Amino acid sequence: MVRSHRRRFGAALLATVLCGMLAVVDTPPAVAVVPTGDLTEVAVYTVSFSGDVMRVGPDGTVTFPATGLTPLGQGIAAAPDGTLYVSSPPNDTVWKIAPGGSPAAVPFTATVDSPQDIAVDDTGALYTVSTGTGKVIKRATNGTEAEIPFTAAIVSAMAVDHDGSHIYLLDVMNGEIVRMDADGGNRTVVVGFNDIHNIQAITVDDQQRVYAGTVDGHIYRITQGPGPRTIDDLTSAAGNITDVAVADNGEVFATRFTSADVVRVHTDGSVEQVLDQVPSPIGLLVRTVPAPPATVTATAGAGSADVEWDTGQTNGGSPIVRYTAVSDPGGLTCTPIVPADTHCTVTGLTNGQAYTFKVVASTTMGGDGESLLSPASGPVTPSLPSPSPSPSTTSPSPAPSTISPTTPPITLPSPSPSTTSASPSPSPTPTPTSTVPNPPTGVTATAATSSIEVSWQRPADNGVAITGYRAIADPGPALCTTTGATTCVLGGTAGTSYRVRVVALSAKGTSKLSAYSNAAVPTAPTVATTPPVTSVPLNTDQGQISTAAPGQSVTLVGEGYAAYSTVTLTIYSTPVVLATIATDKNGAFSKTVTVPADLASGKHAFTATGVDPSGKPRAMRLDVTVQPEPSRLPVTGTAVMWLVVTGLGMTIAGAGLRLASGAERTKSGL
Repeated sequence: MVRSHRRRFGAALLATVLCGMLAVVDTPPAVAVVPTGDLTEVAVYTVSFSGDVMRVGPDGTVTFPATGLTPLGQGIAAAPDGTLYVSSPPNDTVWKIAPGGSPAAVPFTATVDSPQDIAVDDTGALYTVSTGTGKVIKRATNGTEAEIPFTAAIVSAMAVDHDGSHIYLLDVMNGEIVRMDADGGNRTVVVGFNDIHNIQAITVDDQQRVYAGTVDGHIYRITQGPGPRTIDDLTSAAGNITDVAVADNGEVFATRFTSADVVRVHTDGSVEQVLDQVPSPIGLLVRTVPAPPATVTATAGAGSADVEWDTGQTNGGSPIVRYTAVSDPGGLTCTPIVPADTHCTVTGLTNGQAYTFKVVASTTMGGDGESLLSPASGPVTPSLPSPSPSPSTTSPSPAPSTISPTTPPITLPSPSPSTTSASPSPSPTPTPTSTVPNPPTGVTATAATSSIEVSWQRPADNGVAITGYRAIADPGPALCTTTGATTCVLGGTAGTSYRVRVVALSAKGTSKLSAYSNAAVPTAPTVATTPPVTSVPLNTDQGQISTAAPGQSVTLVGEGYAAYSTVTLTIYSTPVVLATIATDKNGAFSKTVTVPADLASGKHAFTATGVDPSGKPRAMRLDVTVQPEPSRLPVTGTAVMWLVVTGLGMTIAGAGLRLASGAERTKSGL
């Protein structure tokens, strides 16, 4: 049965009214949430009708980052640094909650009218769907805003690809999910009402697969790509869904209003309750946290301990930005100077007291992205170093006397000055030896294509052998390490201003950070007039392809570039820049681009240009043949003649039938 637009609108209006009534009667309950499932790898956030934002950590700890925000919508999202955002449609407000901070309204320049939902991409950019103005407002981390218009009747939910390339809108009035490019172009319908009924919530994973939850308990996964679209029904047992979320580890979760809980969806279609007694949940966010560090060891010092560890099995989908080692007893901590290092020294310990140490990894500077604590190290006991024996200044003890104790002591004459031995000079106090090198000096940064060339001077020798250096970009997270050379290359995003600091490495530890370098701004790769000549093949998520069509979406995949550097994606013959993208920590990228709709048929080439880890130019290439759409194939020659003859014949036949029909009506007196 197909519902009319009016009936769909009426249902949406009724749902809104009911939500408003529930919001009025809902009150913040006491903390009674019961973790009932395994949350080891995730932190779960929910928003209630009364506007309480709740977090349940991987250890089951319940906290409330904010209360009473009156959201009346599903909008909750998190930036990579752990900042939370919550939308409040009745107040035309989006709230920003920094880690450990209080809610503050986002100071939009654009008009925000009834923000039903929000999303955040991997750069930290905030997307807000302003239903009243018919626009999506993209707000970058530096505060710049772009307004993206959309065509939809009533939008109740939104999702954004991790790289920000596509925006997805749930049009509840027309019962469809719409996808558009980041600039609002290339609007397409992902699924319509005839495909999936009664969609309530949507989200998207890092493979650009869309998930749709329905009010009757189904969760569907829609896979898009160059091949045919597929729709998989993951479960029909999720109950009264209010929101869906996909963690970076691929696990699917949903909130259920009537059951007041959160469930995890298994691959066999069953659902597992992970949180019970959740107060009126309407919004859901699930963040993957790192696995805890492993194999923690400690070495005791004087009032201190050097702690080392191995990285965990996973990083939760984001770079580790902080490790913290914690002592037991005392709770004293240390963190590495360089975030990627896996050792630090805990000071302030009590000599003679035994300690063990555990380590936590985090993808945010706050506690939102923290792993569980690692297993404890073995016990160690700090102590003062044993004093070195001082040279003796006394004469050797005389041999034991055989004189009876009653015999008076024998008084020896004082030695003459000529035979007096000089008293030994006191040993000089040893100068304390440094345990780490001095920091490097004279750090210089030189901007280059998608990279920064860094150089520095070796620090003054303090007796500690230097085993290498590490240069650290600010803003991060790019690093480059040498085994003794005083130059290296950092990958960089074109147009971003960087400063660099360097540390010296040694077997004993890391030096303090050097002074900052000058600022340097990398440039984007130059687009040549002809495609680069290279034997390095560019790939797609579907493997090698040989043909493409105008308007087709193609996901290009490349590797071997400098980490965190800019790569330019272009299609030739006449060069058209399709996109620029920053590589990941391994120097790889995956980016969906669209073949220009007006691209002429014939041979063309996709290219990816940037720099390799040494800063040298790197290019990858994929040659394809662009075929015209069947409807655009030219019709010429003999075919035209036959079309004309056929059309003329049909016209004559039609005229004859019309005349015959008229004659028949005349004959009948009609």
